[in-house]
Amino acid sequence: MASPRKLAHVVLYSSQVPVMRDWYLKVLDAQVVYETPAGVFLTYDEEHHRIAIAAPDAAAKLGGGAGELAGGNAEEGRSRTLGHIAFTYATLQELLENWERLAEDAVLPFLAVNHGPTTSMYYADPDGNHIELQIDNFSTVEEGTAFMKSDGFAGNPFGEAFDPADMLAELRAGGSAEELSTPTW
Repeated sequence: MASPRKLAHVVLYSSQVPVMRDWYLKVLDAQVVYETPAGVFLTYDEEHHRIAIAAPDAAAKLGGGAGELAGGNAEEGRSRTLGHIAFTYATLQELLENWERLAEDAVLPFLAVNHGPTTSMYYADPDGNHIELQIDNFSTVEEGTAFMKSDGFAGNPFGEAFDPADMLAELRAGGSAEELSTPTW
């Protein structure tokens, strides 16, 4: 079994995004990578983002299947402020083989999506907290950050959903991990 290489980022939901942004910028000596009225991505080191802060209704502003990321499958009436905790795997093969291992025990993601900078699968723990298992889609952090600053990302900050079984089958049939995970928008 492959374990994650690192804790990648934390997403917080807040009704006071600008106040939270300023606090994290100050406390972590961070910088803004990408910002919209729905939220902000911050970094303080070599990673393309370490902290994201989003309005509770960010999913509606992002569109697509993002509702689940903002708590669409959380218990009714339960307010969540932690968006998710993300863990990065070294390779697409490790990520997909981990999905396969978990699926054999009926532990299934509620969402699989290529966000652009990452290819990710989201799971809910027994308390409903969301865990993202991901890979970085770019060879360097600079490339991932550049994509997050691109018009393509601005036009589709949610990304594109994928089927992990199909992707694993394509990889095992000789498909290139780079081609399977590189964003096409």
